Amino acid sequence: MELERFCYLDDEDRRLIAARRRDYNRLGFAVQVVTVRYLGMFLPDPVAIPAELVAYLAEQLDIDSPGCLDEYMVRRPTRFEHQAEIVAEYGLVAFAAAEPELTAWIADQAWITGDGPKAIFGGAVAWCRSRRVLLPGVTTLEKLVATGREAAENRLRTQFRAAPRGGGLGAAGVAGGADRDQAAGQRAGSVAQGRVSPVLEGDAHCPGAGW
Repeated sequence: MELERFCYLDDEDRRLIAARRRDYNRLGFAVQVVTVRYLGMFLPDPVAIPAELVAYLAEQLDIDSPGCLDEYMVRRPTRFEHQAEIVAEYGLVAFAAAEPELTAWIADQAWITGDGPKAIFGGAVAWCRSRRVLLPGVTTLEKLVATGREAAENRLRTQFRAAPRGGGLGAAGVAGGADRDQAAGQRAGSVAQGRVSPVLEGDAHCPGAGW
């Protein structure tokens, strides 16, 4: 069921694929279309996918020999030319173009919600998918999340330090200041704990959330 959902080639897919003359180029183009649809990113090695998927696509395209896909990698520029065409035709957005907006979104989430790295990371992936932004590597997204949470923590500390303390409030004011310091310290500790890789170890994707 999942294979059919993400790897079924509709009329628009077929129109674009049909512009390729050779079977291996048609199959390779189809592979890249369904890969970016499912994972939200292009693979460094486009043909490193399950044989079952290759066979399913070949069947839809009436290609008798799925093994022809090996020839797709012979001419190196082809895969990148196809990626550029797929980005343009399907309205995808390069991550670099969306990074400033995503960075601001992460900072806002970290400040408003106080969520941990796993939740913010997942939210960032969903943010990209909903806007058809190509996902970066997992390390890049982890760094953005860590930076956003650190900025929120610094902002919180600054506000605590700027807030009125003791003054003429006597013991209550002193206690309030101590409580603020303790709260800031606890939240800072949660950030420090979250700096370890928050989610998918080695997998930068959010499968099952394709466009």
